[in-house]
Amino acid sequence: MNAFSEIQEAIAQNDLATARDLLRDALKNHPESAEVWFLAAQAAVNDAQREHFLEKAITLDPLHHHAANQLHDLRNPQPIHPEATVQPPQPTQDILAKVPTADFSQRTYAFVIDIAILLVSFIPVGAIVYALFPPGNTLNTQRNLALTMLLILTLQIVYHAYFFTQNAGQTPGKKWIGIQVVKCDGSNLTLLDAFLRSIIGYALSIVFFGAGFFWMLANDNARTWHDFVADTQVITTDQT
Repeated sequence: MNAFSEIQEAIAQNDLATARDLLRDALKNHPESAEVWFLAAQAAVNDAQREHFLEKAITLDPLHHHAANQLHDLRNPQPIHPEATVQPPQPTQDILAKVPTADFSQRTYAFVIDIAILLVSFIPVGAIVYALFPPGNTLNTQRNLALTMLLILTLQIVYHAYFFTQNAGQTPGKKWIGIQVVKCDGSNLTLLDAFLRSIIGYALSIVFFGAGFFWMLANDNARTWHDFVADTQVITTDQT
């Protein structure tokens, strides 16, 4: 019996939740093992994560042909023939039940980190605004307020749009904590999804005294109102 036999057995039985739990410890204890990264790819929650794990396995062991073959197939999908049987889509609830969801504290810590980064990023922008329109009269004060709000909104849109779509659903705060935003079907977010979640969804979650954020405590899949708006789910990741 090898060191990863329990993980292999869980994957063989399609018990991916158990496999991911075992993989967390395995990745911490054997970060330089190509085999454990290859196994992590078999339990990945989406193609972007699977590609990352396969790349890591190949980096550690360039002769790992199983990882190389899977990575090639992932990047070069075969066309679907018309006569192929089309499988019905798996219900959303079934997908959500197979992945570990992020808890309230994890999401709160990640949110605070992202807010801190946004505030620090805005300092030089705000300084430029007040240098161009020094306070001292009503017009400049009103102009500063309007321009500041516009710039804050723009910065938030750009921040979330970039990290949600280009970094596999992980802002710096979420990556630091080890959580990830994915669509309920396991796919990555689009620009529209990022906009709906970070602007429309956040506004909706905040407007009723923050009730939308605490809604995750009242449903089995730990989803907030902004998750429902963008059809997303926040999960924990196996990345270290």
